[in-house]
Amino acid sequence: MKTLQENTVINYFDKKYGTDVERRYRKLQEEVNELHIEMLNRERGMDNTDRIIDELSDSFAVLLHLAYCIGMEHKKDLCASELLRMAYEKNKIRESNPEYKRH
Repeated sequence: MKTLQENTVINYFDKKYGTDVERRYRKLQEEVNELHIEMLNRERGMDNTDRIIDELSDSFAVLLHLAYCIGMEHKKDLCASELLRMAYEKNKIRESNPEYKRH
């Protein structure tokens, strides 16, 4: 179930950025690219942990908003913690069944 914090963020993003899936996906790509740049800077020796955390939070927020834009809340009443749980379980199953849920 969506938490109050998730609900607040999703509603804010809906109003500020809209719910067009293609536009939100492009924004996600932009945020992930910014994260990638910071990761490369770290590999080059830059002490930029705060910047990496900032880009991770931006990427996560846009990803979560994108999930709601495509109707995530209508499927199993999903939320961020449920998505994490599902990813964990899928990865654990793949330890013994590497083809589990591969398309």
